[in-house]
Amino acid sequence: MEKLFTGKTIDEALEAACADLGKSSGDFAYEIVEYPNKGFLGIGAKPAQIKVNIPEEIHDVRHVREKRSLSHIEKTPKKEKENKDVKKFVAPVHNDEGFKVVAPATKREKKILDGEEAEVADFLKGLFDLMKISADDIDVTIEEGKYIKITAFGQELSLLTRKHGEALEAIQLMTSLYMNRKKEQYFRSTLDVNDFRKNSAEKLERLAVKTAKQVLKTKRKVTLRPMSAFQRRIIHSKLQSFEGVTTYSVGEEPGRRVVIQYQKPETEKEEKAD
Repeated sequence: MEKLFTGKTIDEALEAACADLGKSSGDFAYEIVEYPNKGFLGIGAKPAQIKVNIPEEIHDVRHVREKRSLSHIEKTPKKEKENKDVKKFVAPVHNDEGFKVVAPATKREKKILDGEEAEVADFLKGLFDLMKISADDIDVTIEEGKYIKITAFGQELSLLTRKHGEALEAIQLMTSLYMNRKKEQYFRSTLDVNDFRKNSAEKLERLAVKTAKQVLKTKRKVTLRPMSAFQRRIIHSKLQSFEGVTTYSVGEEPGRRVVIQYQKPETEKEEKAD
């Protein structure tokens, strides 16, 4: 469901959205529909207007609680009894609006690690222990002797995906520094938890294309919400070959944002030059 919010400025419209949703501006995506216009002597003045996608409630909280309270008296189906020893991972998935939806993931076969890959896994297990969270599975692959690719699964690891995955960026850096110092050579790490990066990338690519089409239609630039360096790279990369728009970043961390701006075609520029 889409909802419009207005204000004298973009910031006031954003504040109205935050108050209505009970969330901070970094917890949802929004699109600028109309920039404020003071008009002439007050005539033709227009307020700023933004559009926010609000997810519909899938489950009523009361219904969920009642269902849980009755679950102990419900009989377990025969098929579930037969498979009760099969372990399943519960992986948090984020929808298009950035809200978490918990869904069961398929069973994965654990890979036996050795050498440097085992050292990386042991380092992460120790780090997670210090953070008082546990991982059900940690898979490590080292490509070309220096690129460390890590995937981890576990319900408690969903804590690391908050605030757009800033914790993942920090753990990646610590892992690289640990291996660099221990082996005295260059390593670069990437960490994905419960397919967060994969799902986040797909969501951001859809947002990039949708916003770029809006910019082409209105010929007005759109500034997206603050994003991490990883998220900004996805937007820039997706729209690099998108004809008619250009992208750049503004602001300072952690409030750095991507701006998608209309770019006049070369033919139109040549006609004006003539």
